Amino acid sequence: MDTLHAHLEKHDVKVVDPPADYPEYGEGYYAVFFLDPDGLKLEGMVFKPLRKAARKAKAKRPPPPTSRT
Repeated sequence: MDTLHAHLEKHDVKVVDPPADYPEYGEGYYAVFFLDPDGLKLEGMVFKPLRKAARKAKAKRPPPPTSRT
């Protein structure tokens, strides 16, 4: 996404949200948002793989408690 962002800037494309993590869209979601010539908002995105340490830590988490009714 950083390379896409540089390409967009080089060609004077309007970037509305620079490359960043967007955890609200999913763990490892990294995106840049920009406008096409008609003003439509487009997105370039990638899911970055979790680092090994993060995967191990996530795997070791206990399951959430269940409610009993």
